[in-house]
Amino acid sequence: MEDASVLDLPSSRHDLKRCLQLLLPVSMAAIGLFLLVPNDAAAQEYYRLQVKQGGKYLDAVNCSDNVALHPGSDYANGACQLWRFVPAGDGWSRLQLKQGGKYLDAVNCSDNVALHPGSDYANGACQLWRFVRAPMAQDTRPPPAALPPGPTTVQRVDEDCDNYARAAVRQFTLAQGRRECAVRPDGRWQANYDAHYNWCLRAPPNARGAEQGAREDWLYRCGAAYKY
Repeated sequence: MEDASVLDLPSSRHDLKRCLQLLLPVSMAAIGLFLLVPNDAAAQEYYRLQVKQGGKYLDAVNCSDNVALHPGSDYANGACQLWRFVPAGDGWSRLQLKQGGKYLDAVNCSDNVALHPGSDYANGACQLWRFVRAPMAQDTRPPPAALPPGPTTVQRVDEDCDNYARAAVRQFTLAQGRRECAVRPDGRWQANYDAHYNWCLRAPPNARGAEQGAREDWLYRCGAAYKY
């Protein structure tokens, strides 16, 4: 089993944008899935790290060396929750806090995590992190209800649903064309334009957006598409 106390971080900026999830230890009792959340200083490549369970962020408590989780600190204009990756070679990086410039550190390579200006313990390995891809959860939601028997073609009268259906078919084709992205055909994933179109006609706009977003998210996470 791969050690869960490392972040498996791609070495290039391009690959970094393809990763949303990372595994990061906060303490022996607080290990979970984190999400990179860009902040207003995205041009400077600073991010907040959000844990999946509960949605809190990795936080240097009041910009001290103590690290914990916080729902959204505004101390120092939020800089105690802003991090960036500093590549160190071979796919490893150091995680640097914006306020003060210290690095996330496994203290003397133990299970305790804090900030340190630049530890050389174990040749600095206690401050090196990388991303580890988390297993994808299966979508257990039922597919949209099947339409009653009828003609196999429909009249294209709704432009929004026409665009939705075309995009859905395109996303399905893209997923099936990549081994690691292939999905089992169902209500969400299928090449049937009319099924997507007719479902869209009856669905509220927020449901359309949710289905479209779910497909986009899967394609992004499996590497078939990119977000900028």
